Amino acid sequence: MWRLIIMTVAFGCSDKDGELAVEVDCGESGDAAMCTAWLMSEGTSPIIDAGTPTDVTGVVLEDGIWTIRSNGLPSYTVTMDQAEVDGLNSRGQSATDFTRGETTAEAGVTYDWGADIGYQSAHYGCADGAGFGWFPPGPACPEGNEKSLRLPVEPTPATDGNECELGLGVTGWWLNGVSVYNWSDGQTYDSEGQWRNVAQMLEIFDMGPCLGHAANGDYHHHTYSDCLAEAVGDDGGNHSPVYGFAADGYPIHGPHHDGDTLASSCWMMRDYDDPDDLTGCGGTGERSCVMVDPLDPGAGTTAADAQGPTTAETVESLSGNLFAGSAGLYFEDHYFSAPCAAVGGEHLDEHNGHTHDEHGYHYHVTFSFPFMPGPTLYGEVIDDQVRCGGTQQGGAPGGGPGGGPPPM
Repeated sequence: MWRLIIMTVAFGCSDKDGELAVEVDCGESGDAAMCTAWLMSEGTSPIIDAGTPTDVTGVVLEDGIWTIRSNGLPSYTVTMDQAEVDGLNSRGQSATDFTRGETTAEAGVTYDWGADIGYQSAHYGCADGAGFGWFPPGPACPEGNEKSLRLPVEPTPATDGNECELGLGVTGWWLNGVSVYNWSDGQTYDSEGQWRNVAQMLEIFDMGPCLGHAANGDYHHHTYSDCLAEAVGDDGGNHSPVYGFAADGYPIHGPHHDGDTLASSCWMMRDYDDPDDLTGCGGTGERSCVMVDPLDPGAGTTAADAQGPTTAETVESLSGNLFAGSAGLYFEDHYFSAPCAAVGGEHLDEHNGHTHDEHGYHYHVTFSFPFMPGPTLYGEVIDDQVRCGGTQQGGAPGGGPGGGPPPM
């Protein structure tokens, strides 16, 4: 648990022209760690909405609630090595994703977030100087629009049965004011309402160099980002520091449980090809059944409302990228293992979090599903801060068989 101490901090700062302003007000009884953890704005974006303050622009405590303000634009810089440049050029659609058929990025050169590295971005609304060339085909370009998030000073565990099942859109904030999104991209296979897309899998080629992209102008991460890790100083040598906060006020740490061990999600993938696996559908590779209760694999399976792709098929995303149909592309490909979580240590609960040592309850970013806090949150959420009730069932009308931009 966070330790509350008595402190009073209240200040605002701006440049001579009033273009940059940061407000911090920790009140008379504030949590020093929470108040000072945020990466405060120290400059403006050189590329996207140039002149707009980056990172967090306000932290205010009032009546037991933190209000955090940001324009949603990070101050990331990226210096690529040759392997990263080669990786960009080896994309399945590099010939059409890049204006010249390959990236213009060069190894050893440092790029501001949003700089032109050669992506063909004009067809989805990116103008020159506003993200054109940094983001591959996918959701629209980010915009610097002021937003706020309210978090409880003292997070409280939700009562059984009243956990927030995260929906689309914002589910928390990173320390630099960038939005946290959950596993979903808002689309389903063949737009049939079942076999809900996992964004990290089916949108991976729709994300820019920092593994983020925008929906309705809101830049966000669905997954781990090297750029964010560098911003918060995570070198992997110890338990990861706080990367941000979920909407229930509990902190989100990076992927390391300690210097030698990664935090381990206990969400498992179903086996559709093994006839003896009780989570599958008979060993034929077919996605013809779903789990009765993904939190209780012992409850078995039931017939799916809509057929998903077999594991032998190739799935095409809305941006035209191709993926093997093996398990992991969809939410319904997963179930939670309580025996795994019971091991303790680095193993995480159904919310992708746990309690240990001096950290109290906290979430981790993981390299496997659900990647972020969720599918439900551990704590209570202040009303109207995020969408609870689960992700949208179905895809946009006319949607393709795979991924695509989230509708929000």
